Amino acid sequence: MKIESKPLRYAHAEGHTDVCFSEDGQHIITCGHDGDVRIWLGIEDDDPNSHCVGESALAVCFKDKRLYVANDNHTVQAYTFPAFDKDGIVTRFTAPVTQIMSSPQIEVLGCCSENMESKICNLEGGAPLFVMTEHKGPVLSVAICPHMKYAATACGDGVLRIWDIDTQKIVKEVTCVPKINTFYAAKVLCRISFEPTEGKYLAYPNNREIILLDSESWGQRLTFTHNSIKCAISQCLFSPCGQYIAGSTLAGQIAVWEVQSGTCIGIIEHPTSHNVSAMAWSPKGNGVLAYCDIAGQLGMLVNCYGQDSNKVNGDSEDIEMVERDDNDELVENLIHNYESDDDNAISLEKIKNDTLGLTTEQESRPQSRHAASAPSAVPPQPPFQPSATPAHLEHRTPGVAGNVRC
Repeated sequence: MKIESKPLRYAHAEGHTDVCFSEDGQHIITCGHDGDVRIWLGIEDDDPNSHCVGESALAVCFKDKRLYVANDNHTVQAYTFPAFDKDGIVTRFTAPVTQIMSSPQIEVLGCCSENMESKICNLEGGAPLFVMTEHKGPVLSVAICPHMKYAATACGDGVLRIWDIDTQKIVKEVTCVPKINTFYAAKVLCRISFEPTEGKYLAYPNNREIILLDSESWGQRLTFTHNSIKCAISQCLFSPCGQYIAGSTLAGQIAVWEVQSGTCIGIIEHPTSHNVSAMAWSPKGNGVLAYCDIAGQLGMLVNCYGQDSNKVNGDSEDIEMVERDDNDELVENLIHNYESDDDNAISLEKIKNDTLGLTTEQESRPQSRHAASAPSAVPPQPPFQPSATPAHLEHRTPGVAGNVRC
């Protein structure tokens, strides 16, 4: 099954655009340079709920039924979902917030900023648990392993740093990031990702390949690349199951690899070759990947696991068939429990109506009734309705009350 791309949708004004899923996978949430946060029921939603949070919004994250948005006041603001009421400030920076991240396995937020700081914060706010301050440029991305043992940051000074959260010290440095002095000038965002189930790998982009580091020795374990990749990879992201990894390039290409075999499942070309600014896997685990580009457009890839995304977690047709089988079994049990004879016959349609709320086609359609023939000596009954057809204009069957049309 090939990866398929859904048509792009306008989401926000041109500029950096971020995207995430709600934890149940029912909603896609985007924010953009226009300062709006939009909540979509799907890629085909023509009327998403829109909320203005300021002049611009660079990052959004969904966690525990709340939305966390980076606004133009350099704060991480919490909102209730879906009411979208303000629910406190998690943390503040002195420069724009460049990324907010979390995962189902951890109960914290990872936040980074252009002010050369990155923080691990409580969901309810208060003092940060860990502030990473040894950067010498704008921090572009942050990642936290599922066991809360390590954190990693990619900085505009050209260095990827891996931190031990307990000791709050750097355990590894890797030179892989193009040097820039402001987040808005960054083309390669160097978005990094820990393997989400056990945290045994850290993935980061390096030129035209994605490199996996072993989280025990921090040695290079695997490398993912493809001959069709035209330019540098900007970001990478593990799937929720940890078996697949996606990467996007500066030319808008999105590639998906299977981690164990290293096989490239497919590469999708962006229709307008815009740089992809954010990606998010659906938490349903169905191989759906949403993404946004720097033109403010929202896109979606399906079948990213090499299988039909509609059938990865159970086909709707199969579910419907199971429900029908259950209904049929219930009806058979009811029939079996009834004792019928010639004087008390069972109506299958009536049992379905009484127990399952079903309506058969015959019952839902008006039926014609045929009157029993009457002796010819009985004269026709005169019309009893004002609109009835006169007897001399239409044939009227003897013995039938009024005009009955079949």
